[in-house]
Amino acid sequence: MRRLATVLLVLLVLPLSARADDASKRASIHDLFEVMHIDSTMQTLMQTVKSSVIPMTRQMIGPTVPDTLKAQVSDLQDQLFVLIEQEMGWKTMEPAYIEIYARNFTEEQIDDLIAFYKTPTGQVMLAKTPDIARESMQAGIAKMTTLQPEIRRLIQDFAAQHAEEIKRARAMQKSPSE
Repeated sequence: MRRLATVLLVLLVLPLSARADDASKRASIHDLFEVMHIDSTMQTLMQTVKSSVIPMTRQMIGPTVPDTLKAQVSDLQDQLFVLIEQEMGWKTMEPAYIEIYARNFTEEQIDDLIAFYKTPTGQVMLAKTPDIARESMQAGIAKMTTLQPEIRRLIQDFAAQHAEEIKRARAMQKSPSE
């Protein structure tokens, strides 16, 4: 009986311990985000996302907006900015980031990252990361641009080689009752 009571007590205490560990880990993640200045990084990212709205609306509406629609287009862009901020701003995204970091790092690793980012080298890393990310993205886009003709050729070759099979599959999708 005493053994059963001990087992039950352990089973009841373990979840509490896990919750405490989880709360401690999440607190460390908050500290990491603070040291990383992730809120200001996200604000900068949001400005970049918002700045893409103007060319996107121009692309959809046309390069020249009639004078009679300029105010409405401006209002639309403002609505889009608000929507983007509400759905992708730091306050909305923080819980998702916490979950991502919690799944991918142990508390010890998070504490090590905090210690690193508090160093001068860590601060330099944080300062240079946006530029590195932008340059990396530009390099990737440039590479994809040079690969597009080859990718297009491979897809076209595949489609030509399997034209009959593709045609049969499309026909079956159109008439499922047969």
